[in-house]
Amino acid sequence: IKMSTGALIVPVIAYGGFRIEDEPCAAVIVSEDAGATWTMPQAAFPNTTTSAVVEVGPGALLLNMNDGRGALRSERTSLDLGRTWLPKRPSGISEMHKSAGSDGALVHLGRARGKGWDARMVFANAATEKRPIRRMLLKGSSDNGAHWPVEHRILLDDGVGVDHPALAPVGASDVGVAYVSSTG
Repeated sequence: IKMSTGALIVPVIAYGGFRIEDEPCAAVIVSEDAGATWTMPQAAFPNTTTSAVVEVGPGALLLNMNDGRGALRSERTSLDLGRTWLPKRPSGISEMHKSAGSDGALVHLGRARGKGWDARMVFANAATEKRPIRRMLLKGSSDNGAHWPVEHRILLDDGVGVDHPALAPVGASDVGVAYVSSTG
């Protein structure tokens, strides 16, 4: 993403970011010079893998990650370009279910459309906890991801094999969704 400050942020998986040398950790790489140089300040949370990052306020990052400890995803926030990470909620655990090895995509709609910080977000992933991977689900939040009400969810594909969602704002009021579908 490109932050309001101009910094470029890319979510990555790092290894050995905490005490265990080969343990995966979600992190971000940061460029403050239009991509000429990159740094990885600090891993966000141990035993986490694929992640999505959004700017939820001026200079505030939200990293949403697959978590190896259970059936939910974890979230961390940073106010200093990933040098320090704090739980988004007291538990640090999101309401969003992780999927059995599938990626997730997250977009902050108000920021992405240049309307300021109005707290609208959309998340997509395969909403199944066990293999085979299935149920590509789109979820909406109007409070910066604090809640993802059932009435703001759309089942895109209930078939087996869905994966790798990508989201992008399209025009003034739509979201584009691309993913590997169950029909190939």
